Amino acid sequence: EPGDEANTQDLLFVAHDAFFAGDPQHLHDFFEACGKGGGSCDPIRNPYVAWHLLTHPRAAYNLVVGRKVYPSISDMSWYSVAPFDLDSHIVKYGAFPCERQAQYNTPGDTSHYLLQRLQNLLDPANNNHLCLNLAVQVRNDPDRQPIENTLIPWDDSVANWQTAAKIDIYPQTFS
Repeated sequence: EPGDEANTQDLLFVAHDAFFAGDPQHLHDFFEACGKGGGSCDPIRNPYVAWHLLTHPRAAYNLVVGRKVYPSISDMSWYSVAPFDLDSHIVKYGAFPCERQAQYNTPGDTSHYLLQRLQNLLDPANNNHLCLNLAVQVRNDPDRQPIENTLIPWDDSVANWQTAAKIDIYPQTFS
C-alpha cells in the first residue's frame, strides 16, 4: 500500500568510514564541551573542544578526515555510523558510486554548491541519474571489527564490501 513504511528501513550515512565519537558518552562529552565554550564546536574558538580533541586523538583524526570537501555528491562514498544486526550477521552498510558520474574536479565556490551540482545532475533536461551501489560489510573478525566503538573503521582487507542492491535516483526537478 502506498505510504506504508512498515517494511522499510531508514539508513543514516556519513562520508567517512568511522565516526568522531566512539560511543554515546563520548558524543555527549563532545557536545558538552561545545556548550561550555558558548556553543561553538570549533576547536580554534573553543578551548574546551580543543582540550577534548587533544585528549581523544582518534576522534580528532576522524573529525579532520571526515571534513573532506568533495566536488559533488556523486563523488562521495557513504558509510553507516554503526554496525547493525542483519539476520544472523553483524554488518555495516555503505553506498558507493556505481560509476563516475560528475565532471567536477574541484569543490564549488558557494556554500550550496553540492545542492546546485545535484540539481544540475538530476535536471531532466540533462538526462542523467545518480547511481549508488548499496553494499554490506559482514563482520568476521570481532577483534578487528568492534561493534561498541564507532571510532574504528572496519578494514576492507578483513571484510570486503558486498553489493546488495543498486540505488538509482532518476531525473527530477527541485523546487
